Amino acid sequence: MYMYYMLDYIILGGGLSGIISVSIIRNKYPEKKIGWIDNTNFTGGDLAKYPEVPANTPYPVLVKFIEKIYKNLNFPPRSSETCDLIENGIFKLKCLSKELEIISNHIRSIKNITMITDYIDSIEYKNNIWTLYSELNNYSSTRVVMCNGSIHRKLNYNIPEIPIEIALNPEKLRKLDIKNKKIAVFGNSHSGILILKNLYELSCKQITNIIKSNIKRPYMNDNNIEIYQESGIRGVGLEWANKFMVPENKTNIKVVKYDDFDHTSFDYVIYSIGLVRRNLSIKINEKPLIIDPAFNETGLLAKNLYGLGVAYPEYYILNGDTEYKVGIGGFFQRATKIL
Repeated sequence: MYMYYMLDYIILGGGLSGIISVSIIRNKYPEKKIGWIDNTNFTGGDLAKYPEVPANTPYPVLVKFIEKIYKNLNFPPRSSETCDLIENGIFKLKCLSKELEIISNHIRSIKNITMITDYIDSIEYKNNIWTLYSELNNYSSTRVVMCNGSIHRKLNYNIPEIPIEIALNPEKLRKLDIKNKKIAVFGNSHSGILILKNLYELSCKQITNIIKSNIKRPYMNDNNIEIYQESGIRGVGLEWANKFMVPENKTNIKVVKYDDFDHTSFDYVIYSIGLVRRNLSIKINEKPLIIDPAFNETGLLAKNLYGLGVAYPEYYILNGDTEYKVGIGGFFQRATKIL
C-alpha cells in the first residue's frame, strides 16, 4: 500500500550518527515529529558487518556515549551490558552494533518518533520541502539529516577479490584456501593494518601491501598537538604495527608503492583504501545537489539538509594532511553543534 508521511525532521540511517541525531533532536525539540528511516531495520548500521574488528574507541568513551544518549532521550541511566573487553580495554565492533540495536529498540517507545524500515531511492527539494522517495512511499519534511553512511572504495583490477568484511573477520578468513596464494592488500590505514595482521597470523606466505604513503602513527609534535589523531592507526592495529612493521618490517609481508604494483601476478586482492558516499540521487529544484561550500562550518549540504557521519565528516588540515573526525566523540560534538 502506498503511504505518504509529513514530518518535522527526517533522519536517514540507523547507525551511529543516526542514533546520535535522533537523541539530540529529541532532546532539543521534544514536540517535533521525527521520522527515522533505515533499510536494515535498525540493527546497528554498517558496524554489524564487521563484528570481529577491534574498535579504536576506548571503553570509557563508549560508556560516556551510552550515558549521553540515554540522558538526551530522558531514559534512566544505563551502561554497556554487552561488551566483552579484550586487551587494554578495547572492545569489538559487534559490541557497539549491539548497543545501537538495544538503544534503537528503546527509541521505539518514544512519542513523536516514527521508525520506518525502507530503502530510499532519491531525495528532492521543491517549494521549501524535502521529499524522500522509496519504491512504495514518500516522506516529506522541512529538515532532513543525512546519516546514510558510505561503502568501501574499490579499484578496477581484474583480480578475484576477498571482500573487506571477510578480510576483517579472522574466522571467515580461515575458511578460505589462501595460505599459499599471492594476495595483494591495498592500503595501510587502520583497516588495512588489521587485514595484514589477520593474514600474517593465518600464516599466509605471499602477502604484498600496496601503499601510497607510510603508516601513520599518532604522535605529539613540539606544540603538544597530536598529529594523525583522526587518520592514524590506533589500538590493536597500532600495537601490532609497532611490533612487526615499523620502524622495521619483521614479517614476510612485501611492501611496495602503488606506482610499482604489478597486478598480473596475484591470485586475490583486498581493498582497504577508504570510503565513498552511497550513491543516492539528491536534487534541488530538479538540479543535482552541489554541496554548500560552507558545509564544513555549518553541517548544511543545502538549505535544511544536514550531513553527518562517515559520509559527511567534519575535517581540518594539520601538517598538510586532511584529518576527518569520524569517531564517536567527533560525531557527537558535530551533531550537537549543527542540529
